Amino acid sequence: MLHVVTGGSGSGKSEYAERLITECKAENPIYIATMMVWDEEGRERVRRHRKMRAEKGFQTVECFTGLGSLELGEERTVLLECMSNLVSNEFYKNEETAFAAVMDGVEHLLRQCR
Repeated sequence: MLHVVTGGSGSGKSEYAERLITECKAENPIYIATMMVWDEEGRERVRRHRKMRAEKGFQTVECFTGLGSLELGEERTVLLECMSNLVSNEFYKNEETAFAAVMDGVEHLLRQCR
C-alpha cells in the first residue's frame, strides 16, 4: 500500500506519516531522509525530526539521490521524507535524468515494501 501525504511547510506532514506507520505496528520501519543539510537551520530541522521519532522504532537511512540503488534487505515499511527534497536533489544532480531517477527509485522502493 502506498500513502502520499501532502501539505505546506510546517503543517505536520512528518508527524502524521510517522503516526500512520506506528499505528499499523510495522516492525523495523525505515525512515529514508532525503534532505541535504547545508546550514544550522537544516541541522536544527534534522535534530527536531529525530527527536520527534526517537521512540517510534525507525531506522534512519540518509539517501539524497539514487533511491534506485537502495537495498532494504527484506520487505519493510518505509517512510520517504521528503519527495520534494528528493526531486530537487536529483534535478540539481542532473536535470535531464531527474524525472526517471525519481520514478525508478520510487518503483524500486515499492517492490521492497509492504
